[in-house]
Amino acid sequence: RQAIAAGGTRPLVYTVANETAVNAFLAEKIAFTEIADFVRRALEKIPERAAKEYAALAELREEVIRFTCAAIEKAGRA
Repeated sequence: RQAIAAGGTRPLVYTVANETAVNAFLAEKIAFTEIADFVRRALEKIPERAAKEYAALAELREEVIRFTCAAIEKAGRA
């Protein structure tokens, strides 16, 4: 709810981090209870930015995927 209320690119970061973490869960790389932690990390570490063009949003999406995958790997889950 906070990501939606914040607006801007926060909902995109939330959605993509969640999707990436859920995929890791489905691949049995993380526990279900860890999904929210990886989403929280992405929201904390990836700053809000002005991204009104599709290319900027696509770039941000890729950044969130890279960040979340790296966090999962760093946690020794990949």
